[in-house]
Amino acid sequence: MNPGKSALRKEMRQRRRSLSPQQQAQAERVLAKRLFADMRNRKCRRIAAYLANDGEVSTQAVIQDCWHRGVEVYLPVLNPLKKGHLLFVRYEPGSPMRDNRFGIAEPDPTRNKALPSRHLDLVLMPLVAIDDQGNRLGMSGGFYDRSFEFRRPDKQVNTHKPRLIGLAHTCQRSVQLPIEPWDIPLSEIIAV
Repeated sequence: MNPGKSALRKEMRQRRRSLSPQQQAQAERVLAKRLFADMRNRKCRRIAAYLANDGEVSTQAVIQDCWHRGVEVYLPVLNPLKKGHLLFVRYEPGSPMRDNRFGIAEPDPTRNKALPSRHLDLVLMPLVAIDDQGNRLGMSGGFYDRSFEFRRPDKQVNTHKPRLIGLAHTCQRSVQLPIEPWDIPLSEIIAV
């Protein structure tokens, strides 16, 4: 692991964890307001979100709005059959949940419907750091990069679906981040 990236991850994770509950709630409201109109305009029917962990921007208000409007919500689940990849499993009120190996709650893939990532309209991804060039730094597992590898510009199938939106707090901005050839470009980054 790159020692510079490791130190940056540690610093940025500390920054987002140090935000007050009021700052976190404000970021969640701003995100939801910004995404509501965009999702309606793009006629999103299936989105993937995440349950906030470790100070990440909460997507709970977005999830609640999707449920209210009949938009299907999926959460990332560690794929038990394909190491290092994610499944996207339907998440509804009352979905049976379990903790993954990182202690993060996820819908039980044996009791909830999974959807291939290509069939999602929009994916909200948690980020550790962002820069002004639109680059991102994740948690270093590469799960999203492997799961959306078909979106790489050098692949034969050039698709713009699903739309990948990275989410971060404004305090997670960095001047410039190192990028790797396997990094999947995002459609957009939203910093709140």
